[in-house]
Amino acid sequence: MARLGGPIIALIPRLLNFGHVWEWQRYVFIDHLHSPFGMQLVGDTLYVADTDAILKFPYKTGETTISERGVELADLPDTVNHHWTKALLASRDGKKLYVGAGSNSNVGENGLEVEYRRADVLEVDTATGASRIYAAGIRNPTGLQWEPTTGRLWAIANERDELGPDLVPDYLTSVKENAFYGWSKSTRYAI
Repeated sequence: MARLGGPIIALIPRLLNFGHVWEWQRYVFIDHLHSPFGMQLVGDTLYVADTDAILKFPYKTGETTISERGVELADLPDTVNHHWTKALLASRDGKKLYVGAGSNSNVGENGLEVEYRRADVLEVDTATGASRIYAAGIRNPTGLQWEPTTGRLWAIANERDELGPDLVPDYLTSVKENAFYGWSKSTRYAI
């Protein structure tokens, strides 16, 4: 599989000229990754959603580089990788991670066998790495976030593309446990 991404870069501002000018210092924060996207800091552990796995790294406040190799917490679906990015969000207590794993295709054209654990929000236990499908059928769930008042999980659903002016609109939705949101079974996605 071709590499899609590279290192995680940290940009840290530094004041120059008695506080009137900013300069950005660039650090390679973490290297040796496949295609990192989502990151969450829980206590002194930094979780990174690479395209094929969630990795965990020890973190100390103020570090500009983590040289240790990450330890795999859980695997993530990575065949073909039409949607290779993996959004990542920690539960408020840090015991679970939620991963947006987009579909492997536009409308299932690569076959549904490569869609296993795709178009789903996965829930991963941070203590054991065990995962399960929390919600299914969201074509490409990105931008995961907790609504601050209700504590409900929300996601941006990136819908079909490559249709010119006939695109299905993207939408924001609450994500309910064990719910099914329609991809790839609804009529607008008929295979």
